[in-house]
Amino acid sequence: MNHLDRYQSLLEGYLQGIYTGREVVGQAFDMLIDGTDREALWQALTPEHREEITQYLQNYDEAARPLLAHEHWQKVKDDTIALKRWFEER
Repeated sequence: MNHLDRYQSLLEGYLQGIYTGREVVGQAFDMLIDGTDREALWQALTPEHREEITQYLQNYDEAARPLLAHEHWQKVKDDTIALKRWFEER
């Protein structure tokens, strides 16, 4: 299943009450981080989901230390910064 199909499946699950809006946005964010078909996925997002991700990326403080001591925090931070750069360049 590609990211576009997965996103559509998540939306259907949301409409059926299986997922919360935050879960759908979180999964979409992870799929954007992955980078596969990023532009196509971005275009497929609902305006509300694009806005929520836009706000997060615009407010993301690259210098802030992580709130949780997660063992992979540096990779998460690097991936988020890379997505933010992509977003700013588009």
